[in-house]
Amino acid sequence: MSSTGNKPLGSDWSAFLPKQLIPAANLLAPQIEVAAAVSVASTEIATRMFGIWTSAMLGSFDLKTGPVQPAAKTDTATDIAALKTVIREKAGAETKAPVFADPAIEATAAGLTGGVASNAADDLKKISGVGPKLAQVLNSLGILSYAQIAGWSAADAAKIDDQLKLNGRISRDDWIGQANRLVSEVK
Repeated sequence: MSSTGNKPLGSDWSAFLPKQLIPAANLLAPQIEVAAAVSVASTEIATRMFGIWTSAMLGSFDLKTGPVQPAAKTDTATDIAALKTVIREKAGAETKAPVFADPAIEATAAGLTGGVASNAADDLKKISGVGPKLAQVLNSLGILSYAQIAGWSAADAAKIDDQLKLNGRISRDDWIGQANRLVSEVK
């Protein structure tokens, strides 16, 4: 039965039903639509799952040799030892670039020994704001004692702060004041 004129498609189906069933059929229409949608969605999910399973099965076989064997386990301790050796060789081969790009700052840092001779380096980590890495960098610059830091001028502190990109930490944490207190404690 085809649709003609202004009648919507499917409007003639009620001609086949008894008049008592037409209201009941209209009540069931949304549920039938939901059931149809669920069956379509479940068919789509099942099709995708079958595709995934098929791909996994085909991927596990090499068409020439049969099932693909897992790679043999290697000794991880040997691999780690070899990796450490490579890292040590590369670290030893690298040349260390100077910390300061500005020769004036290098001269300032070198000149900050301040005439105070110290046989042993002070523990610069006692200064608030100086951690192990920063203490190492300062030591590599020749800044080994509290007296050296205590002898800095504000300009020296600003230059070193800018070059090491400390964003004002030297003045904010008052390294010079802390170093003065630590020098007096050491004496």
